[in-house]
Amino acid sequence: MENDYVATIMDRVYLGDQNFFFFHSFTTPGSYDPKSKIFTDQNGLEYMPITSPDALQSEVTRGFNNLVKMSDLPKEVGKATIDEAIPEYDELCSRFVCYVSVANNGIIFVIPMNYIAMKDHINDIIQGTKTLDDLQVSGVDKVVIPYQQPLEPLEQRVTITPDEGEKEDEAEDEEEETKQVMFQGVLTPEQSQFLKDMLDGKIPLEKLRELREQIKREAQETVIEGEDRELNKRINIDEIYQNVIKTLIAQDEPARNVIAEITRKIENEECNERGILITGQTGCGKTELMKLIAKYLGRPFIKIDSTQLTVPGYVGKNLEEEFWKLYIKCGRNKEKAERAVVCFGEIDKKGSSSKEDISGRGVLNVLLPVFDGTTYDACENVQAKTEVVPIETRNMIFAFDGAFEDVYKELNKRGIGFGSTAVVSKDDEGEVLKAFMDVGQMSAEFMGRVDIFKLNDMNLENLERVLRESDKSPVLTQQKVFGRLGTKLTAKDDFIEEIAQRAIKRKSGCRGLDSAVNRATLNAYDDVHCHEGEYDEVIIGRETVQNPKQYVKIPRKSSEE
Repeated sequence: MENDYVATIMDRVYLGDQNFFFFHSFTTPGSYDPKSKIFTDQNGLEYMPITSPDALQSEVTRGFNNLVKMSDLPKEVGKATIDEAIPEYDELCSRFVCYVSVANNGIIFVIPMNYIAMKDHINDIIQGTKTLDDLQVSGVDKVVIPYQQPLEPLEQRVTITPDEGEKEDEAEDEEEETKQVMFQGVLTPEQSQFLKDMLDGKIPLEKLRELREQIKREAQETVIEGEDRELNKRINIDEIYQNVIKTLIAQDEPARNVIAEITRKIENEECNERGILITGQTGCGKTELMKLIAKYLGRPFIKIDSTQLTVPGYVGKNLEEEFWKLYIKCGRNKEKAERAVVCFGEIDKKGSSSKEDISGRGVLNVLLPVFDGTTYDACENVQAKTEVVPIETRNMIFAFDGAFEDVYKELNKRGIGFGSTAVVSKDDEGEVLKAFMDVGQMSAEFMGRVDIFKLNDMNLENLERVLRESDKSPVLTQQKVFGRLGTKLTAKDDFIEEIAQRAIKRKSGCRGLDSAVNRATLNAYDDVHCHEGEYDEVIIGRETVQNPKQYVKIPRKSSEE
């Protein structure tokens, strides 16, 4: 995708209670994917829009705003070339800060403010000397207006403030213009006028009280309707499946079965008292599968390292602290956290009866209550308990993953395995459970509460398919990176084969593909970056994997030739 857009990258500051400021950082060219709503800059870094729920919850504290087509920018800012237009646009955008808030019904609102005029007020809020209640823009009880996209034309996104040379006696006009700038682009003319009248004290207090109560009632009704719609909405298994297999290669049948089982649990409450146990060799995509399903279901995802969990009385982490992390990841949105997809990784390690894990199988029994809709007192530190938030597990989806290599070795000896559908046959079910309990040391109580799915092993052919076909293939990623420098990157078949063969030898599955491809292409990237525009194509092969300095460069022909 070409760099045919320009956007402003903004830094997020969390103010508490689902309120944020976004401050201008820099303006950069890049590409924009309207389907995913992701902006990718020239260095390959991806940003979500500042009004995206994911951008407000992400550990990455940056998002993008002020998206405009590169071809339109010179004309809109009054410059002859794009090189002149981008600095001008950056200077205009730097004059604004965005206040973003999430309403009770989950709708996101934004109000851009003239940072020059509001700087002292904003800084006071961040430093704690003033509160959001003092921010008059939000009115009584934070009256907010929905954000509207796209904001066209450019003048609605950024408004040039008065020249510094204007006379002092125009201060009153400047104050009025500041109010207009604060609302411009996100409000209708009627809404803008209403808020200005409110700031000027032209609306009676009684009228504002009535408005406050009306907004509260409408918000409550919207939340209830939203919940009802979600309960009645049918999940599109085909759509989720097609999206998942674009990324997760060679797992078509098991992926389909897991998606169907999760759908059954979500749409039928009586089926959600069991968890999902996803098994398979290291690097076959167990965690990636659950992460993708959560993404396309629109639910938050968290992975918990089972090896760090302990029973009460031992040093380690516990579920209360893990659910606190989930709560924070969801932007302190309790309802959203309670609908999460929770994956416990390396659960096979908790079946060990060795002395290396002194809490041993007791953790498996500690996990059993999650299936029954238990409420946990989530807190950052169980000992301190400075803040406690009750998190209920009834509507969560629980998955557990592990390799269980010894279990499958034993099953293979007995001639028992999972069929082509990656689901064990009914006749062999008892033998499989027995192997998980005897060889895997998993408790009978735990195994009685989970459904077992096995992902396909990543053989040489499957690993080569991942490198060629996955939309997250590290080869595809590097081709995009080189493409942004104007150079085509061609990976020969023997390059793909060598990377896959090394993964087989290391028994790492897909897990090590990224680092292997990155290492093999590092010297070529350094060369192309330092000589940008000089090479039409770089060709990498088996010799490049063996020695990253070995690659073929095809110089760019000059136009005169």
